[in-house]
Amino acid sequence: MLFIGAAADESTDEHEGFVAGLDAAGRATDIWTDVRDRLSGYAAVVARCECGWSGLPQPADAAGLRAAEREWIDGHFSAVVGAGPWPDEVFLRSPAQATSAVT
Repeated sequence: MLFIGAAADESTDEHEGFVAGLDAAGRATDIWTDVRDRLSGYAAVVARCECGWSGLPQPADAAGLRAAEREWIDGHFSAVVGAGPWPDEVFLRSPAQATSAVT
């Protein structure tokens, strides 16, 4: 998730969030893996950020995916930029995720 809101600058560019899939051994996918394609293939999902921050594991289902996204937005991104809450509309997502995102 890339922040595209009014306060976007170099500091927010360092905080691009994504949802990683976790396998049974706890290994996480990278920023380039779209976990939505096979949620059932993961043991859990987790919010992550390019800066190295990682959230708490969530169930590997649609609700867990939404919870991980909101954890990154409300729990990490808001703390970094010092404001919030942030609506989903100010984050760039791939088209499939943009249509299925729920606040």
